[in-house]
Amino acid sequence: MDIDPLDTRDVDGTEYRVYLEQDSDCENPRESGDAQVGRIVCVRSPRYLRPEESGDNVSASLVQSAIDDHSFRVVARWLRLFYGASTVLPLYSGGDDRPSAGDLTDSPDAGDYIGVTFDQPSTRRTTGVDNLEDIPTALSVEVDEFGEWARGETYGYVIERRDESEFGEWEQTDSLWGLIGDDYARSEALRALGDL
Repeated sequence: MDIDPLDTRDVDGTEYRVYLEQDSDCENPRESGDAQVGRIVCVRSPRYLRPEESGDNVSASLVQSAIDDHSFRVVARWLRLFYGASTVLPLYSGGDDRPSAGDLTDSPDAGDYIGVTFDQPSTRRTTGVDNLEDIPTALSVEVDEFGEWARGETYGYVIERRDESEFGEWEQTDSLWGLIGDDYARSEALRALGDL
């Protein structure tokens, strides 16, 4: 197998290398059991964005109908008034077929308006993210992470050590799987190698 390591290092006379592998079994971050600040509801969905049923008596199909029939500003006001959302962000499908959380402008460069992400009183309680200034960032991070997962940017890293035999075989000494996002996976792999 050809390995293209991210880095190799000599630690006290022993050679190590770290590389990334695709993790096709990585769990959907929206279904991992971790508390989420936001709900995501989409229409005209790219292949990986499907309607997400929400708690607090919010019906994904009802929100989808509102998105189909009304502008983002109307949908945002409705979610704030009737469901206690403090922050509602539009979702756009970019040219590379990935969702991104937008701001409150209707930028023609943002892509097609495909849905919304929003918080609710119950998600603020569950996650402990109740500072209203932190919620837009938390929502954007969740959308970005979900988009990376959906595009298959899921990895594991493997650290190997060259043994001292005459053949200098590589043997695995550490690994970690379920890393979402190229940059995050690379930084975690290099950090782990550096910890040696």
